Amino acid sequence: MKRATRRTCYLALGIFVTSLQGLSPLAAEEPTLARLSFWVPPERMAELEAMYEKQVVPVLKRHEFTESSHPRRPTADSVFSRLFEFRHPVEVSPKLEELWEDPAWRELRRNLGTAFATGDPDGLIAFESHLYQTPSGPGSTLEAGRGFRQDLWHTLGFKDGVHFGVHAILQDRVGHLWLGSAWNGISRYDGTHFTTFTEADGLVSNRVESILEDGNGNLWVGTGWGLSRYDGRQMENFSRADGLGGNLISCLFEDGNG
Repeated sequence: MKRATRRTCYLALGIFVTSLQGLSPLAAEEPTLARLSFWVPPERMAELEAMYEKQVVPVLKRHEFTESSHPRRPTADSVFSRLFEFRHPVEVSPKLEELWEDPAWRELRRNLGTAFATGDPDGLIAFESHLYQTPSGPGSTLEAGRGFRQDLWHTLGFKDGVHFGVHAILQDRVGHLWLGSAWNGISRYDGTHFTTFTEADGLVSNRVESILEDGNGNLWVGTGWGLSRYDGRQMENFSRADGLGGNLISCLFEDGNG
């Protein structure tokens, strides 16, 4: 609950992980990027930029956040963002935890919340911390168990490779089953093996709520903290910073226009 509360105020700053890839083929030496985003009224952007340089940058440097010169993806005119380089997505969470525990960071969040009058009940600016875009990891694969049969039913359970708390299920165009679990990401069942993709493989959150395959064969995964699109090669993740009304995606539907 403490973590969720931190993320609910109007003025938020989001940290997302992205890779230097765009639509081009991925290169092994390309670094992972984190995107730092602030939401402010467009007319106050210059004010925020000045405060960012004087107050935010020194704190981030102490925590070894290295700013990147890679071009930023266009955002809404109310979003101020910067990119930072990391060697691997798994490095981001520990850095964020360190940042949370730094008294200087807490004081900075309070100062910004006061300056823009949009803080949470504690007067602090909340920030999001989840993957933005990464090369998809290989997932973890295990051989499925046989399950057991009773009349017409063939049941597969935890001991057969199914994670607890399946919230969503989808059969894709090639016949594979995708199972979205409450806390363990999404698993693909090909009839003999389960391959599971989690946050470590680029999924925005391990709490899966919904699954959709679009007309182009992309898999969309709605989670408790944003939306992931998987094309078989990379994960691209979306959150409130990208225009979503909220980060809890409990249902997905593709309309006639795609």
